[in-house]
Amino acid sequence: MSRVRPLLRMTAAMAVWAVIGTALWMFLLSPYWTTTFGCWSPNHDQDTYACLKSVARDLRSDSNLATYATATVAAAIALQLSNRSRESKPPGE
Repeated sequence: MSRVRPLLRMTAAMAVWAVIGTALWMFLLSPYWTTTFGCWSPNHDQDTYACLKSVARDLRSDSNLATYATATVAAAIALQLSNRSRESKPPGE
């Protein structure tokens, strides 16, 4: 019973961070979604391929996305390392 409470607290905290991270990713990508969906509209004057290519170019040049992607990967690595160190500890510690 004593191990269940910290586990539930950790799971709840991870769920909150996952929701916040997902919301932030959705916010950062929202301008690109609208542009991408606009590429497929019937009254679009540009070729669909050229339109999608310009969206991809804009995505690659967005420094905010690159920074957040790096931070997301770093957080995932840190989580994996903390889980690994927690699993490698003897039960008494």
